[in-house]
Amino acid sequence: MRICVVLATRPSRLPSGGVEKATHALCQGLLRAQHDLTLITAGMSADEPWARVSTVRLAPSRRRMLMGGARDWDAAVRQVLDELRPEVALAEGLGFAGSAVVKWRGGVRVVVAHGNTVADIRHAYSWVGWAMRAPLVRASCAAAVRKADALVNVTEDWRINCPVAPTHQVHIPNPVDDDFFTSVPAPEPGVVACFGGSKRIKGVDLLLAAWPFVLRDAPHASLELYGYTADGKPALPPNCSTREALDTSSQTAAAMARASAVVVPSRFEVSPLVAAEAMAVGVPIVATDVGGVRAMTEGVAALCRIDPQDMAANIVSALREPSVWGARLLEGQRRSASYRVDEVVASFVSLFESLA
Repeated sequence: MRICVVLATRPSRLPSGGVEKATHALCQGLLRAQHDLTLITAGMSADEPWARVSTVRLAPSRRRMLMGGARDWDAAVRQVLDELRPEVALAEGLGFAGSAVVKWRGGVRVVVAHGNTVADIRHAYSWVGWAMRAPLVRASCAAAVRKADALVNVTEDWRINCPVAPTHQVHIPNPVDDDFFTSVPAPEPGVVACFGGSKRIKGVDLLLAAWPFVLRDAPHASLELYGYTADGKPALPPNCSTREALDTSSQTAAAMARASAVVVPSRFEVSPLVAAEAMAVGVPIVATDVGGVRAMTEGVAALCRIDPQDMAANIVSALREPSVWGARLLEGQRRSASYRVDEVVASFVSLFESLA
């Protein structure tokens, strides 16, 4: 089957962020299944960022996306799709990828709903900046939901990340690289890991506020922050260190395997890839009860409020009582089977065939 995947970011050789990582894993899985695949992305470059993935990069508009640049992007995506004539155009995201794909008329149009774009900009800008952008973003996302031939959602409840109800929704989880399923847990006592980076929506500041309460009850605990930049921010609390963002899934899986707990302290999440990865590895998870996290991890993770003391209490419990996590870890590994790349690819291909 000829498939074009549209991604409105500028991916480098090493994918970063949940959407890029999920897209990379899906592309590699589709290629293993011997489908004809082309990736359409933003940014001019002659290279193909991901091994074996044929890539078409589109020149950026001189105008910002919300100031007319989206029209240039939409037209460029449609032109490439008309030239390549795929059977299926797959948009990775409701935003600019989705809005471009649903304007194409040459084949099946499928849009994947990952995060909540309006929630993302709410936490990325001031109130005024959010108020200016939100109506335009919401309208673009609503159009993508309504006009897609099918909406693939990484969560079962469309209300978590869609502004309107889809007419044809299929739940398919994000794919998790095989490295996380082959990693063997070897937890080091007291090691707590967070892979959220520095964005406000990821809530690392909440975790840092909780950390003194953790040390009060577990003084030998240590916190490792992956991808968090401390420059210009208050000094880190004791027993806390930053680590560079990890380049490969094997490195991330190894870091998770040596942790006694992985924390997802986000202010909002739809279906956090890091939680699925931690379930596959088999490591205790402490996560804020926001967005779609409960639907994804209930019975596996320790869910907490957006409150430093409640977060700390759950982290300390995970460190002090590892024996009570046996059933949760087994349930997480059982549930994570649906996130295997081959399973996800099979679900996508079944959907494509039914639509085509």
